[in-house]
Amino acid sequence: MTDGDQVRKVGALDALKGMLSFFTIVRLNVGEREFGAMERSFWLAPVIGLLNGLVAFLALVLLDVCDVPAMVQAAVAIAVVCAFSKFLHFDGLADFGDGMVVSSERREDHVRALKDSLIGAGALGTAVTVTLLTFACYAGLASFAAVPLAVVPAEVLAKNSMGAAAAFGEPGDGMASRQVSCTGAKSLILSAVLSAALIATTWLLVGPVAECRPHHR
Repeated sequence: MTDGDQVRKVGALDALKGMLSFFTIVRLNVGEREFGAMERSFWLAPVIGLLNGLVAFLALVLLDVCDVPAMVQAAVAIAVVCAFSKFLHFDGLADFGDGMVVSSERREDHVRALKDSLIGAGALGTAVTVTLLTFACYAGLASFAAVPLAVVPAEVLAKNSMGAAAAFGEPGDGMASRQVSCTGAKSLILSAVLSAALIATTWLLVGPVAECRPHHR
């Protein structure tokens, strides 16, 4: 292994360590090195999405063994994903809702509402709507033993969408400004390829397990 390969390997491991600590409830001893690597290698984020989905998958397998109804499984899938990611993205979704509904043409007003720590009607309405739609989709899929195969790809693609937003976005003055400034077209391509590989692998490995689950109504 060359020195360059060793540096890239360590950088990727540091990036994943930083992402695991930042995006999940897992607490690791991380510092500027890991967070700096995370910002430079944001295309690795779908790996964290895979982990989120697999945690939910394991919870659903346990529920299925206990013959828990499909609708409960759908609700638990959402709850596990949100809790494991320490509701970070749920909070972001709510902030987006507040910023979106501001009756102003000035960008500054929308940003101010988005950063406001108070929860408004836009935040509540957006969070509830998205949660209900997600629940409805999972509850419908659960009848066909497909929730595990839906949760994992959904989480992987959610993290890939973050890479896309960073690649096309403009850095501001928020905590994600460095990630945005370090993410470009190359990172977006790497993230998309990685996401496709993770989803394909999941279907190959997890698919047979999910298909063996009893079909609940």
